Amino acid sequence: MTNPVHQYARDVIAGRVLAGELVRLACERHLTDLETGSERGLRFHWPEAQRALGFMAVLHYWKQGRWSRGRKRCTCNDGVDAPCPQMIHWLPWQVFFFGSVYGWQRRDDDGTWCRRFRTIYLQVSRKNGKTTLGNAIVLRSTFGEGEDKAEGYVIAVGKDQARYVHNIGKELVKASPRLRERLEGFELKLANVYNPETGCFYEPLASETNTLDSRGPHVALIDEYHEHPSAKARKDLTTGMGGGTQPLEVIITTAGLRVVGSPCKELRDYSERVIRGIQQNDSLFSMVYELDEGDDWADPALFEKDNPSIGQTVFAESLLSDLEEAKADPEAELHYRTKRRNQWVGSSSTYLPMEDWSICGRLPVDLESLRGRRCFGGIDLASMHDLNALVLVFPPDDDDGIWYSRQWFWIPERMLHERAKRDQTVRNWTAAGLIEVTPGVETDYEAIRARVNEQADLYQIEQVGFDPWNAGTIPHRLIDDGLEVQKVPQNMANLSAATKKLKVLVRGHRLAFGAHQVMSWCASNATVIVDTKENMMVSKKHSADRVDGIAAGVIALALALDYTSEDELGVGIVA
Repeated sequence: MTNPVHQYARDVIAGRVLAGELVRLACERHLTDLETGSERGLRFHWPEAQRALGFMAVLHYWKQGRWSRGRKRCTCNDGVDAPCPQMIHWLPWQVFFFGSVYGWQRRDDDGTWCRRFRTIYLQVSRKNGKTTLGNAIVLRSTFGEGEDKAEGYVIAVGKDQARYVHNIGKELVKASPRLRERLEGFELKLANVYNPETGCFYEPLASETNTLDSRGPHVALIDEYHEHPSAKARKDLTTGMGGGTQPLEVIITTAGLRVVGSPCKELRDYSERVIRGIQQNDSLFSMVYELDEGDDWADPALFEKDNPSIGQTVFAESLLSDLEEAKADPEAELHYRTKRRNQWVGSSSTYLPMEDWSICGRLPVDLESLRGRRCFGGIDLASMHDLNALVLVFPPDDDDGIWYSRQWFWIPERMLHERAKRDQTVRNWTAAGLIEVTPGVETDYEAIRARVNEQADLYQIEQVGFDPWNAGTIPHRLIDDGLEVQKVPQNMANLSAATKKLKVLVRGHRLAFGAHQVMSWCASNATVIVDTKENMMVSKKHSADRVDGIAAGVIALALALDYTSEDELGVGIVA
């Protein structure tokens, strides 16, 4: 009989399975340890792996959707008429994973063989069966290792999510007749799975539970670790594992945002160092199914790298459908790349696609047709000593859905000279009339005020927005001039919707800005920061150079979105 655990590793190395570099290296580690692991007191014990795989083989579940059509029906699911449960068809990557967890052993202090791995890290895209696999490990370790009063837990951010994962484990027990026979006398309670004969139980917990450090888990399943704001829950649980024999923590997750201090990203990076052999940790087993550096996340030919269950539990047509949405919507792109392509996305990243921006620059702008049109103004006054910007944004007033913008820039004479020492571009723009130069060291805010009033005679300016920090007296002067002025503090709450909307407009080629070169320069410099809830805003700190035109445009767009109904403004228009 071919050993399916070893065979998967060989297939990956031989290229018969499309896999990313970290999966290939994990398989190389497995095969190398088969040859040299004995020198470190390690062995792969096939009989133990077989027993574990035998446990997998008895598991059944109720399939839904396309799998349930035409199947025989029964009422074994709590009397509910439904398709009969069927045996789970475990895929080669899952067999490798499960067999590795239980087949690898190490010498204990007293010379006996025990489980090698104490920490398991699985990072794979959504819908690839990781939750079912994680539950199988918890059930086997809690009820199938002969450990009396073994405690098994699933921990998630929020009680509801923990119950959801735990319910999948309960469904496995209910759907699997041979498993129920092994667990004779077990009880499926609302809060846990319990075997009164051995005292073993499996229950869900929220990561914020105050009593985690009082538990003594034999096995703990930590779900969607990227959502955990800190490692506290994990540390509390692993502290309680100290007194048990061969305890096990299983961490399953998709990728998330590269937020500084993310415990999941730190564990993923540590796992990579171990897989690459930079650091050694024989008790850590990691499988990271992700794209390689330089891979195109929009390339369907690479789906299998991060979706090893492609064609079985996740399907190309679904990935392709979501991909089209991701190309059109920045919020959908973040979700798609982290959840469907298992890609860690930076908390700061390049903002606007410049190819689409260039197309927007070729859209015609008829200034005469804009006369008398309703618009919203944004002023970026973040620096008295460098570039400042005014942007007017005109919502669409017909079915074409095109937004228009006009923009003006100022720079103090002293800063122009300083910039000219490094680069003549800004001086060329001033010579072309694209940037106005104000005398002295600081920008003359009266010049900006005069421009706003000049444009108010041409257009119906509903509101002018500004960042209250460093705004000086110009807002009060504009109010004296009869304009409605709004504070727009620079934070996620105020700017996220407009930041996303601007990207949607650019991608959909629905922003006509007159090919203004300074505005294009700002767009090319712009970088956004993203929080854990996928809110975003332009970051001057992380951007390559000045972004004042984009910052002012986002302020104006934020006012427009707040002022008028979504239907009227065409929110969500895509190409």
